Amino acid sequence: MWKIILNIFALIVLGLGVVYKMNYQEKDQVYSARSMGIEGGDFTLSSDKGDISLSDYKGQTVILYFGFTTCPDVCPMSLSYVNNALRDIPNREDVKVLFISVDHQRDDASSVGMYARYFHKDFIGLAGTKDQIDSVT
Repeated sequence: MWKIILNIFALIVLGLGVVYKMNYQEKDQVYSARSMGIEGGDFTLSSDKGDISLSDYKGQTVILYFGFTTCPDVCPMSLSYVNNALRDIPNREDVKVLFISVDHQRDDASSVGMYARYFHKDFIGLAGTKDQIDSVT
């Protein structure tokens, strides 16, 4: 009788171990843009200094930030955070920040450029048509 109870107990412990491993053990999260249907790649948008492509910054770290110049709080706060974070890195000149406007109707290359430079003189503002912006995002 005690062997049956011991076997049942062992099966319960084994079952709980399997449930724990399947549900509660930390899992590595791997995100793949391609698996989500995101192609990525080079793009070209307009800045107040001419057309700029992502490939112009090959070999450098590029931070892409999507927003719009009439954004009341999130965009300015986030760009300020990015600027503050970049102050502490030793090779600041190797990091490019591209602010891409998603408001193709209101924002043009000139206004986006001025807006981006308000947060740091090296921030670059980019604008484009609806199709161009949709493709990049």
